Amino acid sequence: MKEQYIQAIHSILLQHDTQAGDDDFLTAAESILKDGFHWVREFSKQPSEATVVNMIHHLSRAATEQDKVVALMTLAFVLGTTKMPADVATGLFDELLFRFFDNCSSDEKLTGLKAMVANLYQLATEYSPF
Repeated sequence: MKEQYIQAIHSILLQHDTQAGDDDFLTAAESILKDGFHWVREFSKQPSEATVVNMIHHLSRAATEQDKVVALMTLAFVLGTTKMPADVATGLFDELLFRFFDNCSSDEKLTGLKAMVANLYQLATEYSPF
């Protein structure tokens, strides 16, 4: 199942950024899955608002643009896997997007990021064991 997730995440990343190298995408996909499973386990142990806030705080530390995309995708994976309601997930995505890209003037870029996150959220929801 892990390899299938990595390939699916890799495919989603490729759809939205054709300029990065294949190895970069595979590394990002593995990171998203590793961090995502960590936060799913944390949320399973303590399914509370505090866990989500802690996760958002941790993910918002991303410095580079690639790290920010990985953080957004990790959030999508966790929220989809834990079957967070779509309206709540959308609010959390928007919060992290605002933290990362509050000075971004490109609607096209933000729309692309939202579409990428939505694709992974949907995939994670469909294959969630919960």
